[in-house]
Amino acid sequence: MTPQEVHDYFGSTYRFNKDTGMSLSNMGYWFKKGYVPIESQAFLHRFTKGKLKIDLDLTIVEDDVSNESKRNKGRA
Repeated sequence: MTPQEVHDYFGSTYRFNKDTGMSLSNMGYWFKKGYVPIESQAFLHRFTKGKLKIDLDLTIVEDDVSNESKRNKGRA
């Protein structure tokens, strides 16, 4: 699922926060990064009873970003 799909499902960041109890800043961070972390996708998938689908391709992107960050740590 994409950040836009989450926003569209709930209709607003307010409704997202009110319904899920998740922080409003989560969605802003997801839009900034361009993906919803896999743990949040799993929660939202269960919360929406499968209406929002887990996107395993985004898991690969997230892992690649995380690994790239670790590889570049300490480089000048």
